[in-house]
Amino acid sequence: MATTRAPLERLSERELQVLDLLSRGCSNLAIGERLRVMPKTVEAHVRSVFAKLDLEPRADEHRRVLAAVTYLGHRSDTGPDPHGTDAHGTHSRSTDSPGTTEETA
Repeated sequence: MATTRAPLERLSERELQVLDLLSRGCSNLAIGERLRVMPKTVEAHVRSVFAKLDLEPRADEHRRVLAAVTYLGHRSDTGPDPHGTDAHGTHSRSTDSPGTTEETA
């Protein structure tokens, strides 16, 4: 009998980073800039994420949204952001600077 792994456990560390930024609304171009990789590399990671999460192309669904929902649902089960970064790729655990506001859910 085959074992079933949680969807996010199938992803590599880099795929998780891509999915984290995708779930924060970043475009592929923005993801590439933050992770310092080429756009084609981001596209490959996104395709791999979709495949590993069993998100096949369908006319009536947005795979980016479904991937983000999957990620956010599982991440909320495990606690705070494992990468310690905000939507801009900066560390959210750094000291507060003037003019920053606390986000609420």
